[in-house]
Amino acid sequence: DQPWLPSEGGALELYPLDESTIIDHGANGGKQGLPQCIPTKSILPSGNTMAFFKVQPGRSYHSVQEVFSNDRPRLSISGWYHTVDIPVGSDFASLNQIMLKTDKKQVYLPIYPVISTNNLLTSE
Repeated sequence: DQPWLPSEGGALELYPLDESTIIDHGANGGKQGLPQCIPTKSILPSGNTMAFFKVQPGRSYHSVQEVFSNDRPRLSISGWYHTVDIPVGSDFASLNQIMLKTDKKQVYLPIYPVISTNNLLTSE
């Protein structure tokens, strides 16, 4: 097997918290914040390996980079292990966290399906 090259993409990227966004929720969630834009760690795909890490709401952020190679497919299997208990701090994660920003500006709006009774394909 040839080693995967950074120019081929497909890396697992880990992001640190942006220090200017950290809020300490104490026992209700600990320190949480928004991620920085540039990953601090990039892990290239490698045969017969597994990346295993704890995802903490509002504290750990990751993404998988787009694959740029046209001749080398990247096959990955992902899974999640969930516990019975809701993680401490989950109410401050994801969209809830963004909505709690100090400027109270709504960043994302909910998307609802558009339902129409008009048939736009018929002409009169």
